[in-house]
Amino acid sequence: MKTVILAGGKGTRLWPLSREDYPKQFLKIINGESLIQRSVNMFSKLSEIYIITSKQLYPFFSYEVKGISLENVLQEPAARGTAPAIAYALSILEDDDYLFVPSDHMLDESFLELVKKVKPEEGEILLFGHKPEGPATGYGYIKKGQRINEVKLKASGFFEKPDLKEAEMFYKSGEYLWNMGMFYMKKKTAEIAFKRHLPEVYDVVFEKKAKGYEDLPEVSFDKGIVEKYDNVSVAEFTGLWKDMGSWESFYEVMKKDKDGNAVYGDVYALDSHGSLGISEGRLTVLYGVNDLAVISTRDVTFVIPRSLSEKTKEIVKALDGRKEAKRSPIMYRSWGYYIILEEGPRYKVKKLYIAPGKSLSYQMHFHRAEHWVVVRGTAKVTYDGKEVIVAENESFFVPMGKKHKIENPGKIPLEIIEVQTGEYLEEDDIVRF
Repeated sequence: MKTVILAGGKGTRLWPLSREDYPKQFLKIINGESLIQRSVNMFSKLSEIYIITSKQLYPFFSYEVKGISLENVLQEPAARGTAPAIAYALSILEDDDYLFVPSDHMLDESFLELVKKVKPEEGEILLFGHKPEGPATGYGYIKKGQRINEVKLKASGFFEKPDLKEAEMFYKSGEYLWNMGMFYMKKKTAEIAFKRHLPEVYDVVFEKKAKGYEDLPEVSFDKGIVEKYDNVSVAEFTGLWKDMGSWESFYEVMKKDKDGNAVYGDVYALDSHGSLGISEGRLTVLYGVNDLAVISTRDVTFVIPRSLSEKTKEIVKALDGRKEAKRSPIMYRSWGYYIILEEGPRYKVKKLYIAPGKSLSYQMHFHRAEHWVVVRGTAKVTYDGKEVIVAENESFFVPMGKKHKIENPGKIPLEIIEVQTGEYLEEDDIVRF
């Protein structure tokens, strides 16, 4: 068997720390380790692992994830939901049993023992459900059916995130499990299910080799396949499991002080109780507040009652049109990353991190000039066809309209402060050669 980690999500529920271009699976809030790294570390003890992600997020894996070859990181042509992503991964991989898991859940290793006890039969899609710990409205539910053996039951019904009244009924009945969003099946089973229930996805992915993938509708594997399929079973898991999809879930797993506050980063909680404080760098002080989530990044301060943290996604939608809603101050590229330090009318200040042996493309800009100051390492600059070495504490100026390239020829990271000036400073003002 093999494990495939689904890592193409946008993560707007953990805004502003996660954004569309810096999703939640890369956040390093729990013991300084990202959620995707935790998943890689754990499931590598079970089997060979693969990751399916978007082209946009692929550069993250060069710098943010250890313990997996980039050859095992599959690039989905476009983000179209979990159903097309699973189909695309299977179209590339060999015939085997495949366990598909999210990249942003927390589990203990007893889950691996459960997986070892079960094996999908021919024609069977096996789900995993967690025994409810209360009437949660943030999870989907699976209704338990007839028992198959000591670890598997038939799945007899599926219910999207219920309202509180329904959730209380599900919890009290003892007949329902939280849907963990994991799928275990044979490749051939999945191909048959796609051909039967999502023929458009089957045709594009398996028959046309992903030609037209960008035009597929967005659909989840639960909705498109599981809820229509006639042979679905579920294995019940009772160990540690958290879907890290809200600030409340982070609060629940983080270490608390004597007043029940959970903090990460440069945060002080004074005369406060039951609050979550996270800072990405700036000093953040919580005083005399109770049961709040306060998230501070370089460009946003977000305050919300912990009990309403599930509303974060709706808040991001209401902010549509604001660049802070989607764009992260840190952006990863194939050559490294940059951080936006400051910006205003006609100027933008960035810190560039260029990995050893890497370079930016040969390019020019119509609307901006750039001034570089090397603060660490040595830069090799190509400017109008000529090469120049720029050492630490030296600078280089690139006027508008001039071709240029910067690379790191050294053995240590190259760090540069870049000051952009001009009328238009967005990333689409780049002409590459």
